[in-house]
Amino acid sequence: MWRLSWAGFTERRIAGFRRGQILLTAALEAAVIAVIGFVLGSVAAAGTLVAMAGTAISITGSPTVGVPWSLAAWLGAVCLAVTALTGVSAAWMATRRSPVSLLAARE
Repeated sequence: MWRLSWAGFTERRIAGFRRGQILLTAALEAAVIAVIGFVLGSVAAAGTLVAMAGTAISITGSPTVGVPWSLAAWLGAVCLAVTALTGVSAAWMATRRSPVSLLAARE
């Protein structure tokens, strides 16, 4: 299982990544996670809508289910932005100190 960690950012800094590259990587990882979550949530909602449409057909004879696409798109964009901002802020805080000081031995 992949997870963002302070040590992972430090290891990337030691490996030669610049701070901007680490921030970009964190934003992309967060965006991928948000998109996967949005897709899985949409699949779950689609199953519910199919069941609702089937019930509406059996009661009224026609499917009366409407999807507010503009609201779904707006919600997806906001969730993507918040997730990316959170990932970048965590990476920003993790990369403030020099990587050598983070790898120093402590008692």
